[in-house]
Amino acid sequence: MFKNLFEYISTKIPEIEVIAVIGKDGLVIDRRVIRKDKEENDIDFFGAELTDVVQRIDRSGIGSEGYFVQLRFHSKLLMLSSYAPEFFIIAIAPSDFIANKFNFFLNNYKLLKED
Repeated sequence: MFKNLFEYISTKIPEIEVIAVIGKDGLVIDRRVIRKDKEENDIDFFGAELTDVVQRIDRSGIGSEGYFVQLRFHSKLLMLSSYAPEFFIIAIAPSDFIANKFNFFLNNYKLLKED
């Protein structure tokens, strides 16, 4: 369903390990493992747990222009970004990854898609 998005991100940012599109109900709509890691990236768990955060951002109105959240833990960086009114995106990369690179290419993809 999101094949073009996943192809674009994996081409531009090979450091990304996993990317997923999550519905605002917390269910994974689509995902792509880009780079296998020795640690399992439980994208279903992260999607379910972060849905409440996304819903609160939506209700508060602070994310009306979009939002980008990053969480660093252990050896991972989890990035959460608005994508569409009914979806958000989670991507996981090594902890030394520069999150703004993901944010840049994701926003670039959205702009390319609009043309």
